[in-house]
Amino acid sequence: MALVWDYGERTGLKGWKGLSWGMVPLLGGAMCACTWHFFYNSESLEVLVALQGALTVIGAKAPVLHLEMLLACGFIMLTLNQDHTLPAVAGWMRLRLRRREIIRRSEGAEMAMVNLKLYLENRCILAENERLREKASALRRENLALRADLCKTSAPAVLPAAGAAAASTR
Repeated sequence: MALVWDYGERTGLKGWKGLSWGMVPLLGGAMCACTWHFFYNSESLEVLVALQGALTVIGAKAPVLHLEMLLACGFIMLTLNQDHTLPAVAGWMRLRLRRREIIRRSEGAEMAMVNLKLYLENRCILAENERLREKASALRRENLALRADLCKTSAPAVLPAAGAAAASTR
């Protein structure tokens, strides 16, 4: 607000001071919020919440409307140069946008490289899992074969009768 007011005084254009006055409702809305929170959101001060909302809406609209008025009155001039080109600022903005695009592309390239590394790492992990699965299957087949051989070579175990076990313990 102070910068806008100061600009209005330095240029002698009083319309800019009006823009500063248009910002006062925003400041009032902020003060309502601070006051309400300062008193620990007291229910007796809930009217401040509604006031804050109203002042925020008014404060958001007032500077925009005042700037439109300044444009209409000629205090702000948005015109092209004599040769119908954009002002010098446009070249600077174009350069800035180009730099931003280059940075965005380089960040995209870095992200693509990270994604590629992660993809290759996942492929290695999947290959290792497949190798371990094949090894586990081979070990299982070997265990089953050994068990079958063990069953063929060992003599069948003779279990004592249920009554005989009870008689031997007496």
